[in-house]
Amino acid sequence: MAKAAFEHNVLLEINNVSLGGVIRRGSKDNCLALASNIALLGGKVCFGSDSHFCNSVGELTGAARLAAQAGLRPDQVVNTSLEAIDRFLISRGRRGLPPSAQE
Repeated sequence: MAKAAFEHNVLLEINNVSLGGVIRRGSKDNCLALASNIALLGGKVCFGSDSHFCNSVGELTGAARLAAQAGLRPDQVVNTSLEAIDRFLISRGRRGLPPSAQE
């Protein structure tokens, strides 16, 4: 999966809620293996909180920790800044973010 995502310039998500061991037991090891493969290939990921509760919207600590453990560089995580999102959209042949979104 990591190779196909890399070859087609597709982001894979590191889902924070999947890493807690409660909702999707055992998925942390799978996520770590996938993220490690992405890191080796030079692919890109995004982080998602997949929150179902208001107090955990945007909680990405586990995803960031797993990404670091997997060896992903900060520039391989696309949704860390508007500029990074814009660059990724343009790399996919999209227009990028409108100027108003970057202010």
